[in-house]
Amino acid sequence: MSALALAALVASVAFSSPVPVSPVGESAGRPLVEQADLVEGAWLQFRGPGGERLVRIGEDGSAAPVGLPPQLRDERLRVSPLQNGWTVAVDRYLPPARAGEFCCKEIEEPEPEEPGCCDDWVIAEHSPRGRWVVVQVLPHSRGNRSWVSEPVERRGRIELAWGEPYEEAVRVTAAPLGQPLGPPRIARHVLPHVGAGAVSVSVKHRALYEVAEYGPDVVGSSEPEYIVERELYGNGRFGPVHVLRSPLLYQRGTYFTLPDGSELDLYSAGDFKLLIARRAPFASGFEHSHLVLPESEGSPEESVAQSFSGRLLITSEAKVPPGSEHELIAAVAVSAAGIPAPARTIEHQPESSYRYFAGAIGDRGEWLVASSPYDGGPLWLHPSSPHCAYGQRQIKMTLAAVSREDPMPVISVGRSGIFHVAWVDDHNRLQSASVRVLCARR
Repeated sequence: MSALALAALVASVAFSSPVPVSPVGESAGRPLVEQADLVEGAWLQFRGPGGERLVRIGEDGSAAPVGLPPQLRDERLRVSPLQNGWTVAVDRYLPPARAGEFCCKEIEEPEPEEPGCCDDWVIAEHSPRGRWVVVQVLPHSRGNRSWVSEPVERRGRIELAWGEPYEEAVRVTAAPLGQPLGPPRIARHVLPHVGAGAVSVSVKHRALYEVAEYGPDVVGSSEPEYIVERELYGNGRFGPVHVLRSPLLYQRGTYFTLPDGSELDLYSAGDFKLLIARRAPFASGFEHSHLVLPESEGSPEESVAQSFSGRLLITSEAKVPPGSEHELIAAVAVSAAGIPAPARTIEHQPESSYRYFAGAIGDRGEWLVASSPYDGGPLWLHPSSPHCAYGQRQIKMTLAAVSREDPMPVISVGRSGIFHVAWVDDHNRLQSASVRVLCARR
């Protein structure tokens, strides 16, 4: 193909007709939640009549409801797909026999009358055959400040940890997939003889790592002097110590873990500039920062999506240049090495746009942003592909009208590069459609 013919190709889309999914219940402003499955399709979570609902989206845009056990219908439901077709869900659950009990006897914050102190964390496993095979309560998980980690699967076994932010006793357990979790082991003190200000557990390189924060300001301002990471095994033992000391810890950035164990830190600094820095796997500091977006008026508002391979898509809106009333809405793709591509303008409004945006990026660098007006109306798609020229294209989805009450679309993309867009229509029904980004002649 000649260079002239190649330049005539621009990013476009091909999408399926919207598929009605289910009536939506009273969401009280809660957004939809969608995430790609690690094998194919996506999971869509929303509030329906009678509690939380879960739907499996196929690669063709089809929708199949997934029944939830009664213990998994609270709005704090969290779904975690695994590599081999299994899916783990965790949620907070209050047994009927415990309703009305007073459980906040020794908790000063939040206030004793605030709900949640009597709830337990519940874990459930969904098999590749479509059945919930394990539903069990995590012991010693009661209390509205307790947390539970993302699960990991290693050599056919699931591992999970839970605890409280300011207690160094972290519980961890493991079991073969589809089998009840065994009694938890307790891991204490990431660093012997040194008290941590806060602890949590994250997933890196398909393993659990306990993260402990140290420093005089950690409790009051969430700005640790340094952090320590150690792999946490299912038997409660720790791996080697990894220490991170960096001025970026004081920037309150957002961290994104990559498949190789490295991290990308997205943060704002100086004159409201958005920057990104990379940390090599378990390095003691960050590499040089790269500017993502130039100076703007006020702190830029952004949303970030991550691909399986670690790429990021940052969608941001800000007044550019500073002092003007012009609002620029742009998307920036960031490689797994932490290097931003040129910003692509999605919309350039003469005044504040009051629009909602959601984006997703595929493993090969193709991305798609869906947008809708704040007061409902048409749904627009903004595509980009590294294989064709970029044009500021706004493609209107036919037969797609977004609800005034729930105007925010959601979007995800799977390993095969198929995007899944979902939204609430003007009849209060959840709709879904599959979208491909392709190159079309200008």
